[in-house]
Amino acid sequence: MATLDGFIYGLDELKFGETTLGYISEEGITAGGEAPATTQIRAAQKGNAVVKSFITTPGSKQFTFTLIQLKGEDLVEIFGGSFTAGVYSAPEKEVIKTGKATIKCTSGHVIEIPSAALTANLAQAISTAQTLAISCTMDVLTPETGSPFTISYTTA
Repeated sequence: MATLDGFIYGLDELKFGETTLGYISEEGITAGGEAPATTQIRAAQKGNAVVKSFITTPGSKQFTFTLIQLKGEDLVEIFGGSFTAGVYSAPEKEVIKTGKATIKCTSGHVIEIPSAALTANLAQAISTAQTLAISCTMDVLTPETGSPFTISYTTA
């Protein structure tokens, strides 16, 4: 059995809802979001040094990725709409898809997000050097109860 050394790397699988999504571009999945905003309290008695700091805005966590394998079922999971008889039809209005997300890493780690919001847009060129793709942003939402995400430290 492999021993995990704390390095989380490599994308083996990305699931949104119950759908395992197709190929992701070579950049993989990028973590991001906004850092929490804080207010600092300074004291004259301490030479205006910070004596207390507290969070005023909690910030956000998100993952971005580019889906390069556009299977009809995946388009429905990401964009909404329908896929019938080999034809994908986009929804009439933009939608935000919500559901559980699971990221399985080559390192043996599994990142689970019980509640995520997925938005998407067409990306890249249609040429012999690139494929039409979907640029996706997956926001980590705060669930009703429990942690917004977990990282399982299992063995590969």
